[in-house]
Amino acid sequence: MKRVFVILIVVLLGNSVQAFADIAELNWQNANKFYQQKQYDSAVVYYEKIATLKSSNSALYYNLGNAYYRLNKIGNAVLNYERALFYDPSNQAAKDNLLLAQNRISNRVQVTRDIFFVRWWKYVTQGNHATFWGILSLFLFGGLLALLVLKRLGKMPERVPVQVYFIGALVLVMTLFWAFIAADNYSDTNLGVIMFNNTPFNSAASPQSKAPLALLQEGTVVSIEQQQNSSLNITLPDGRNGWIQQSAITYVQPQRK
Repeated sequence: MKRVFVILIVVLLGNSVQAFADIAELNWQNANKFYQQKQYDSAVVYYEKIATLKSSNSALYYNLGNAYYRLNKIGNAVLNYERALFYDPSNQAAKDNLLLAQNRISNRVQVTRDIFFVRWWKYVTQGNHATFWGILSLFLFGGLLALLVLKRLGKMPERVPVQVYFIGALVLVMTLFWAFIAADNYSDTNLGVIMFNNTPFNSAASPQSKAPLALLQEGTVVSIEQQQNSSLNITLPDGRNGWIQQSAITYVQPQRK
């Protein structure tokens, strides 16, 4: 009887998963159909239904960004292009369209360009590279272990210079270090997008009657540093640091609340 009950649960779960997959596929087809018919409002509705399932599909957010861009909703367009790149940093189409959307932001905050080695470090330790560095570390460890075992058994085809072991161990340590940093960056992704025009950017969490340092425009991408009550401490693309109201921003990482 217990076995029959387990089988029944498995069957029901399998049917539920299939039903969700069928619904997602239907929403995808409807969204694409409405987009092709230039009914962008309707396309957004169906794309958003898929996104509520916390999808990690870069193509979904790319299409959603395109639909919002067509509706001239720049904040939402930038947000979804950023999400597409969060899940697939190599999505060149999302990069190109993100630039197009950002060029439509009035009084855009210009990005401060880092020097070359800072750009290199940020690229190497990018959150989405954690899996690559982890797999590479595993292969390097396996290769070094195999060499040591073969040497121990006396089955090495020829003498391997000791420098090979040293260099291999050094590269292994480097890849493990990069994997750790990238994984930490992935779990600590704090990018957000300003969703309203003329959002006050203040020098303190409670500015009282002081005039804001600047008015941020819809679509501005910022780094979120910390939260204090209903205020967020952020860093702008040009390096300036200040505070905004939490209600003015949406996180790039969809799962984050």
